[in-house]
Amino acid sequence: MYKVREGIVSRDIGNLYFLVDIHEKHCYEIKKIYSVNEMGKFLFDLMNEKEKFNEEEIFEELVNNLTDYTEELKPQIQNDIKIFINDLLKVGYVVEVS
Repeated sequence: MYKVREGIVSRDIGNLYFLVDIHEKHCYEIKKIYSVNEMGKFLFDLMNEKEKFNEEEIFEELVNNLTDYTEELKPQIQNDIKIFINDLLKVGYVVEVS
């Protein structure tokens, strides 16, 4: 199980999407800004709505919002979600919880 660390928010600036640590005093340094595409922002917002989540829950919610989902896409989508969560773990925006 995972959770989004407190103080991490998504920002939409002219259709560019960023994840920002609002508690970090130097959050506007370019090396501290984590940019995402529209899907990344959508996934982050799904994660941020939950107290805790796992990859399967995020997958299910994503699929429920896709209009052109087919079963053949399942492995790729699951892998993309896993990679995204791992990337957020590396930068400390998501943490593991029990």
